[in-house]
Amino acid sequence: MTKYVLISFVALLLTSCFPVMRVSMKTQKKYPPLESDSQFVIYNKPQQIPIDYETLGKMELICNNELTIKSDTTKCDSISVFHAAESKAREIGGNALLITKHKKPTTWNSYYFLNAKVLKVFDFSSPPDLLYKTYGKGTWDLRLSIPYINHFNLKPEGEGNVSNAGFWGISLGFDYYHKNTQYLSMIVGGVMDYFLPVLMGVDYDYGEEIDERENNSSVFIGLTNNHKINSFSLGYGLSYSRNFWNLLYNGGYNPDGTYEILPPNKRYADNTLGLMFTSYWHTKKGFSLGVIYRPSFFRLNTTPTFKYEHLISVDLAWRIRLKTVQKQK
Repeated sequence: MTKYVLISFVALLLTSCFPVMRVSMKTQKKYPPLESDSQFVIYNKPQQIPIDYETLGKMELICNNELTIKSDTTKCDSISVFHAAESKAREIGGNALLITKHKKPTTWNSYYFLNAKVLKVFDFSSPPDLLYKTYGKGTWDLRLSIPYINHFNLKPEGEGNVSNAGFWGISLGFDYYHKNTQYLSMIVGGVMDYFLPVLMGVDYDYGEEIDERENNSSVFIGLTNNHKINSFSLGYGLSYSRNFWNLLYNGGYNPDGTYEILPPNKRYADNTLGLMFTSYWHTKKGFSLGVIYRPSFFRLNTTPTFKYEHLISVDLAWRIRLKTVQKQK
């Protein structure tokens, strides 16, 4: 008799071993429950999410095999786990999940673990956000750029208007997002009007004729506030510049090996205060193509004090994320 009782007890335990699923939710905001036939999307990467969305909360789901005396039909497989996660998200009006951690059962672990953010996507047809959807208030970017094409308009004393264009420059800046779609930029850099699109050595002293060689350059610091609109940004702010103009003479080489007397070179530099306007098109990989317009009006070390000068640059920029803060609406 005792033998049959023991067998029956063991059989009861074996037939009462069912998976148990636990779902915990930290809710930040709720919307009306979502209908069961409404669209629901599961994302594995932040950059897949459309730009028009809101985070409603965080979910943790654990499914494990435990001994229980109540009947249950739950299974610890992917279909059951994701179905339960979707049902829980729909209860607070969510229509998407961003999976942040996903762990399936293994030989050594019998539980199924899922971490996810519950999202409310307002427009599934809107494009994915830029820079992997991670910019938000408190985000920092390092910006390295090459002002590749530069147009100078300077007014050296006694020379009238000087206008010239050329290539090359370099700048370094930091971008700080003080809002989800606005960031402050501080930039320092230098530009020139080198006449070749490729940097290479050039011998300017050769030749029998005396040639004039005019070159312009500028070093500057700027501070702008920038508005980000989808793939574009527009900025405005202040700048301080030190502009240089040089007129150099070379050549005059005679067959007998002597040189003619060259006119004295002319040099001019001024320190100016002005404005700075920027416009950029941004790609998803951190590269930006833009135009910088830097007009100046107030000269600090020359007269007349008020005089218009400008620099226009076509800028090739690369952004490196230093600190990421998730965008919140």
